[in-house]
Amino acid sequence: MFTNIILTIVLLILLIELYVIYFLFNFIKKFLGEIRGIKNIQFSSIYVGDEAPMFREMDLNNNIVALKDELDNYDVVLLFASSSCNTCIKIIDDFSKLVEGVNPEKTLIIVNNEKEKTRLQKFHNGNIYQINSPKLFTMYKITRTPSFIVVNKDGIITNLGELENAHSLINLLKKTTNNYNSQKII
Repeated sequence: MFTNIILTIVLLILLIELYVIYFLFNFIKKFLGEIRGIKNIQFSSIYVGDEAPMFREMDLNNNIVALKDELDNYDVVLLFASSSCNTCIKIIDDFSKLVEGVNPEKTLIIVNNEKEKTRLQKFHNGNIYQINSPKLFTMYKITRTPSFIVVNKDGIITNLGELENAHSLINLLKKTTNNYNSQKII
């Protein structure tokens, strides 16, 4: 009889402990979900004023593109896009129509996060390169597309943000960046 009472008490204590563990698990799960839901917060990021990670990659036309070499001639705009992103596809398609007759003051490197063939429009312009490289997304800590990073001739990030349309990309390629900014280009 006495052992039955002790076993019942131990069983109740175990059930209470399980309930507490379950409650804590759900609380932590909800907390982590809220942290992930906060926009524009990353646990590790690249910031304006940071030195840009250098890279050497093969573009879609089988040319080697080295950031260091491109910075000898122009500032560089890195456009991070995805062929599964409808906004990215629209920006690239519209940009291909608008770029005719525009003499950009910067080199544009379009980086796709997929290693396979891209659905993004191909360009045959000396100042525009396209690279399929998930590694560059990791190097530059890109989590959203379409995003851009402007790197000056000294290899310093002078501007970064998100693009909304092709006109913004054209303006970004034309304007000179003397000051550091972080913004959403509309």
